[in-house]
Amino acid sequence: MYEGMTQYLGNMLAARAGLKSPQEYREVLAFWAAWMDVTAGRSWRSTEDTAVAASLSRDIDRWGN
Repeated sequence: MYEGMTQYLGNMLAARAGLKSPQEYREVLAFWAAWMDVTAGRSWRSTEDTAVAASLSRDIDRWGN
């Protein structure tokens, strides 16, 4: 969820700051809406993969602690 939120906010703030035109922003939103409309979530990443990735991201030892 967090990655999706950062993508959304990044695009929105870029548009508000004038780094993207309103048209470009609408095109980005339209692209992702169309992609999500035809792509089942589990067809590109299994729930097992996300479970394994979550446990690896919480590995404190890799930071030397």
